[in-house]
Amino acid sequence: MSNEDKEAPSQSFTAILARMRAEAGVEVVQPQKPETEKRVLPPRALPAKVQRPEESKVTKPPIIVPSRPLVPKTYTKPINKQTFTQIQVSRSQTGNPVLEHISYEMNSKIKDVDYVISSKCVALFLSLKYHKLHPEYVERRFQKITYNLPDTLRVLLVYVDVEDFHDAIRELNKLCLTSEMTLLLGWSNEECATHLLNLKHVQGDASQAIIRGKRVSDDEIIGQHGKFLERLVECVSGVRGVSSRDAQKLMAQYKTFKNIVSLEGSQLQQVEGLGESKVNRLLNAFNKPFNS
Repeated sequence: MSNEDKEAPSQSFTAILARMRAEAGVEVVQPQKPETEKRVLPPRALPAKVQRPEESKVTKPPIIVPSRPLVPKTYTKPINKQTFTQIQVSRSQTGNPVLEHISYEMNSKIKDVDYVISSKCVALFLSLKYHKLHPEYVERRFQKITYNLPDTLRVLLVYVDVEDFHDAIRELNKLCLTSEMTLLLGWSNEECATHLLNLKHVQGDASQAIIRGKRVSDDEIIGQHGKFLERLVECVSGVRGVSSRDAQKLMAQYKTFKNIVSLEGSQLQQVEGLGESKVNRLLNAFNKPFNS
């Protein structure tokens, strides 16, 4: 028997069976492979939670709200308050003969003024002879002053050491008015020293406010124009023998106080009611030197 004859029955049987099923109309169902069984793992156990010891809680005391707000104690602290027993002098005044007549202490921290009498009073010193040589000096010094509080007395102490002083003092007076300075005049070193000592003596006193005078704005001056005229009449009528009516006639005719004090005797006599004696007294009051 050959090899082909041995393999024929098995092959022919399969083929015959398939052919028979096909002829019979039977659908050949291929055997399905069994599904692989899925392995279900048990749920993973979570690690046990470690219990930490409870931290001690700090309990804050309850906030008690008072029925009305508490007002804390307030302490008034002086601002820029300088306390000293002697007049503080700038080193720029070294060699000034005025210092020979006062008790003082040199202070290198003082730069913009010459004398610090107190925390509320300062002074500049000016020789009139030096002012005539350097008229721009004093105005430059005024611009550098840092003591600008409203209640500070700022003094220009002028040593009158020249004979022809009227025009210079008039100009300095105008400059002091516009710069909020108080002008004090001394005709000797001793008199200048006396002014400084008097300022030290009345420091913090009401007298210092009188020396400084009241500072008013332009609006206040305009608003008080009527009072200003009343004061002018009062000033002119302060001359002995001159009545308020005489002063009013002068103001009505010559308008300003400057015009009145510039009048000559013959012009004053043209005003009704002013006789020779009144005219002479007015001229003496207007033209008499300060130190006479």
